[in-house]
Formats: sequence, C-alpha cells, structure tokens
Amino acid sequence: CKMSLPFSIQKSSISQDTRPCHFVLSTQDCIYADFVIEKDDVSRNKLVKLARISFDGFGCCNLAKARPMAMDDARTLLQWYQQDSISDQEMCLNIMKRYCAQNQDNIWQDALEKYALI
Repeated sequence: CKMSLPFSIQKSSISQDTRPCHFVLSTQDCIYADFVIEKDDVSRNKLVKLARISFDGFGCCNLAKARPMAMDDARTLLQWYQQDSISDQEMCLNIMKRYCAQNQDNIWQDALEKYALI
C-alpha cells in the first residue's frame, strides 16, 4: 500500500469500544489516524490530539503522550470535521506532515518515512 491522496474524514464515536475517537483521517486503506477533541482548561480552545495511528504493514501505534496540534491546523481540521469533507487535500497532507513531525518521538519512525509523513 502506498500513501496517496485523497484523505477522507469520518466522524466517529468517543464511546466506541474498539477505537474511541471523535474523527478519523484516512487514506485509501493505508493510514488511519484517530483524533480526539479536548478542551483546554485555560484558554477554552478546542485541542486536537492524535489518539492512535495505524499504518498498513505496521499495525496500530497508540499515542498516550501526543502533543496537541497547532491551533491554526486544529481549527482547519475541526472545520473539515464539521463539514464532513476535506476541501484542500494538499493542505491536509501538510497538516499531517507538520503534526507527525511534531510527534515523531511517539510514532514509529520507519512508518513515517515509508508513508512520507516526515
């Protein structure tokens, strides 16, 4: 499986037993990135964090210590989440690359390299 655009976004259920998250970004059955939305206690902003990411050929990587996504990128993803659609595929790829680079110490390096996310 080779990562290629387009990304798709699907709403999910945080109460789901197998993979609890608010939404999933995926690419052609190669990558599934499960995100949660949290509220910052101080700023009251919505934070977007990766709960787990699955790569074809690598399995599922749970991220207990993922850092929150940058606010501008989080706002863009949350807008797409509300619209049930990604309006700019290249921007989505760049957001994923920035976020994976920010959390590369928590995600399998060989998977990130294979799928060109760093």
